[in-house]
Amino acid sequence: MKQLITTILCLVLLDSSLVLAQNKEWIPKFMTNNSVREQMMASKPKSLTAFLGYAIQSEKYIIPGCETQLGEFKFRVNSKGEVDTITFTGNLQKDLVLKITNNIKDTKNYWQIPEHSRSGDHCWFIFPFFAFLEEKSSACQAKGNESQKNHWSIFSLLNSLMYNQEGILKTSQGYLIRPSVSGPPVKK
Repeated sequence: MKQLITTILCLVLLDSSLVLAQNKEWIPKFMTNNSVREQMMASKPKSLTAFLGYAIQSEKYIIPGCETQLGEFKFRVNSKGEVDTITFTGNLQKDLVLKITNNIKDTKNYWQIPEHSRSGDHCWFIFPFFAFLEEKSSACQAKGNESQKNHWSIFSLLNSLMYNQEGILKTSQGYLIRPSVSGPPVKK
């Protein structure tokens, strides 16, 4: 059953961009390179993936049920450079969901809007996030092993896709952001 759920989550994640309708020619760019923004970003990472996973990657979480967790955040940036819609699917703990959601909202000052923008333009982004087990401290070494391997395979697959230098991959209906993790990845 758990493997079926993992497989379904993977398929939903990889196919989710097909459901999101948008103008394919319009995409805002996440920017941190002008002096005002650089000053504001002094304590935050420069890439979109690192920004969204900020203050989470080094934290350690005890995961109930010894299951690696996966979350998919979909958010829409509008023609004003604001995130006007955020959705979440997955089994991440509530505190992780809240932190990532807040990080997504905090991107509002960092979107460079295309010059040809019109009212109503928008762009969907998909951000996968994995919370891997802390095997040594969680007493989940045997019980969580299957979950850890399955999720590591999904993470590795997503991470091996051909992202651009900003860590974004254009799909047919949205933009996939390179995935981020909390906790140690499984050794290959």
